[in-house]
Amino acid sequence: MRTRVAIVEDHEKTREYLAALFGGADGIELTGAYGNGGDALGSLTESSPDVFIVDLNLPDMSGIDVIRALREKVPRLEILVLLVVFDRDFWHG
Repeated sequence: MRTRVAIVEDHEKTREYLAALFGGADGIELTGAYGNGGDALGSLTESSPDVFIVDLNLPDMSGIDVIRALREKVPRLEILVLLVVFDRDFWHG
């Protein structure tokens, strides 16, 4: 059985990397990769993922709002939060 995964990430290179990573993994079917929350939510019916990877910082709406909407539409959907932080002081002391 394959796990169906969808991604919403606004940073194009990160989205492409994740799509390639998950799309090429055994046992995983990538059902979509979206650049904003509205597109991701609009595709939910046709993509029917088992897992949704959600960036918290999206251009059109908060990732938290996307998660709430996903939970309302598909309560049993597994959600993985993605947050990329680039702060030189954090990583280099």
